[in-house]
Amino acid sequence: MSEEKEDQLLLSNVEDLKGHKPRIEFQTPTMIRFGEVEDLIAYMLQNRFRFIGIPAWRYYCRESREENQNRLYYMIEVGNDWDGEKIKLVSGDATDYSGHGNSDRVLAEFFISKILHLPIEERPLSYLFDELVYEISMLVRERT
Repeated sequence: MSEEKEDQLLLSNVEDLKGHKPRIEFQTPTMIRFGEVEDLIAYMLQNRFRFIGIPAWRYYCRESREENQNRLYYMIEVGNDWDGEKIKLVSGDATDYSGHGNSDRVLAEFFISKILHLPIEERPLSYLFDELVYEISMLVRERT
């Protein structure tokens, strides 16, 4: 399939998500963790943001000693107020090998690079763990 036809198909897939109800796994005041890439995209399509942080982040976790056997998570920072706090939108369960996970990777990277026009920078998953631990610790602090 040509790149142009593939882009048209991906754009159609993105447009289909406008009516999708995003599944939120958990939410803090500054982070929302979605179950799937499609949920993050649907959330962004259904909500308006004043700014989108640059870059988007791709976190990887190697699942095998073989190359291209990674589980991928994406994070995009958004905000509704120029002076307000950023909200981190995080999705997971994409992969860089065959199956539904690879389709999620292709869709996420199309959305980030071709629709949002953001560069994607890559980091090991440990960076995302640090973010999650911080978010959880802030929730615990607020409640005690």
